[in-house]
Amino acid sequence: MLVGPNDLLKEVRRGDNDRITKLRNRVLGRLRDKWPTRYSDTEIGAAKTEEVRFIARPYVEQPLDVVCRSFVDYSTRQQPLFDLQNLAPQQFSRLNIYTSADPDLMREAAKIIANSIPSIERRFPPVTAGACGGKNDRMLGAIVALDPQTGEIIAMAGGGGGKDGAQYAKFAVNAIDAPASTIKPFWQAKALAEAKLPSGGRYTAASIIDPTNASINGFRPRAGITGPGRPRTKLAISADDLPQTT
Repeated sequence: MLVGPNDLLKEVRRGDNDRITKLRNRVLGRLRDKWPTRYSDTEIGAAKTEEVRFIARPYVEQPLDVVCRSFVDYSTRQQPLFDLQNLAPQQFSRLNIYTSADPDLMREAAKIIANSIPSIERRFPPVTAGACGGKNDRMLGAIVALDPQTGEIIAMAGGGGGKDGAQYAKFAVNAIDAPASTIKPFWQAKALAEAKLPSGGRYTAASIIDPTNASINGFRPRAGITGPGRPRTKLAISADDLPQTT
């Protein structure tokens, strides 16, 4: 392995092969000294006279690289992984990094995003140019799946903003728009776990909720109100009269 390969490559691109040729010859000399019975002086001498050549073999991304790119990009920006970038190269020896990504779920999430966004945009075409800073409005989508037991991210995918993994990750974890009704399942789960029925019992997904009795500090929603029903039914229709925490 050559030290400072990027610097050597810059020199070669400028047509300067002097330093890399000297390093090549040094390696050949070490081979001759280490294994004299395997590499003769004639073979080493002939190798040293050859011109330094590069064979371009572009890196072919593996399926796992493609599927988990956004997650890896996000992970490397977190501590302590971010701090590892300041380590000397020799300190990376035998260092293994393990993430919580589930490749199968990552692949499925990416498939859902790739199929769903175009389908929705066909039903609801983007607005005309000029409505969004002179550009056509585009739908963005993101999926983040957590392990409820540990809080670890096991899948993360985004789409609608380009092929770059960093952009995908931003759509998944750094969105600034209001979550709207997508927040309701989280609040309902908290309410079912903490709120109590008038009788003192616990709410369940099958409990009957009467909107006239659903309030918090005297406040009751005025829009999205439906009749008495179960939390799971009201969540399905995105009703606002869900059980409130007390």
